[in-house]
Amino acid sequence: MKLSSEKELYLRAFELEDEAFLINLRKNENLFDYTCDNTCFMSTQFSKKLLHDHLFCNFEDLYLVIVLKNEDTPIGYLSLKNIDQLNKKAEWSGIVIDPHYSGKGYATAAAKLFLKFVFEEWNMNRIYGYWLEENAASLKMAKKTGFKVEGLLKENVFKNNRYHNVYICSLLKKEYYENIGDR
Repeated sequence: MKLSSEKELYLRAFELEDEAFLINLRKNENLFDYTCDNTCFMSTQFSKKLLHDHLFCNFEDLYLVIVLKNEDTPIGYLSLKNIDQLNKKAEWSGIVIDPHYSGKGYATAAAKLFLKFVFEEWNMNRIYGYWLEENAASLKMAKKTGFKVEGLLKENVFKNNRYHNVYICSLLKKEYYENIGDR
């Protein structure tokens, strides 16, 4: 299944041929400077096993590849974790765009497409996530797609030899539908 958008991209499931693309993205330490995750050094072999176990044999998380339509080229991925079907909520676990394609609006377009799928197809009621306070670009994307700041978790993440504040943000299904014309 492909999810398409007017912004020149579509989302799709990961395929085995995406393995090298993902491993190369994960090797770029700068991509994770502004996430709540810490850098984790791992061998290519371990990365392959992790990818296989996490992406291809996992029904608790959702990872989708962001692909440029005209080139059929993967440019990133986005994901949900802690999917709770009973309570219809999930954690936004991130979006990663290849640095060659960043700053062109692809993250926002992919996020909108992803949220459409999550709310309209999966019938989720609440998506929540965590954003580093200093990650202004990512927080701007979250707000553009309808997320609202619920609070600030002080010194919640330790990385790069210091503690970081983290915003918790959420988007409810009713808010998604109320603001769908604004996006």
